[in-house]
Amino acid sequence: YELFDEENQLVSAETTDENGMAEWTRLPYGRYYLKEKTAVSGYEVDPETHEVIISRDEPQIFLELSDYPVCGKIRLIKQEDSESRAKPSLIAGAVYALYQEDMEPVMEMTTDENGEIVFEGLTAGSWLIKEIKAPYGYTLDEKVYRVTLGAESEAEVILKVTDQREKLPGLDIYKILEKSRFDRGESMSEVRVGLFAGQEIVTLDGEVYPKDQ
Repeated sequence: YELFDEENQLVSAETTDENGMAEWTRLPYGRYYLKEKTAVSGYEVDPETHEVIISRDEPQIFLELSDYPVCGKIRLIKQEDSESRAKPSLIAGAVYALYQEDMEPVMEMTTDENGEIVFEGLTAGSWLIKEIKAPYGYTLDEKVYRVTLGAESEAEVILKVTDQREKLPGLDIYKILEKSRFDRGESMSEVRVGLFAGQEIVTLDGEVYPKDQ
């Protein structure tokens, strides 16, 4: 902290001790201004200027001042793990949990239509993020991501994560000739088979397959 007199001249600067105390002694009566010059790592510098008036009636002044932790944010962007597309699809509906370093849960959030989650109001340090529920049609990402926020003000870290489409069972068809006294029931090739939807189906890409078509 720096102490200035009424003429805005620096009187002296003091650093708080292990008890958070700083002291100025043998000051003449008058008006003074106290400003924080540097804060402890991970905390914001107090932007306020504190006025102090020392007089015969009040020869000793005690101030209790507070510093607030630096708060940053983590922006998570969820997209499809696909090498076949120049621009991967963004995935909505994925649920992620935010944990402290000891895996104590803090909050859960769901990706929006832009595939994003923003965890805000986080103090500097390490945070853990894990997907706890995957959207329909995608596999769950089992990885735990560690993100470290710096001590600078308004720190933001962007974390890009991916999900793979879930592999669904396929359908295999084998065509066998009916046995007669002239053949042995051999298989046939080049037979066209139609597959129809039992109900309307909407794919993850938004393509619609009407019922019975």
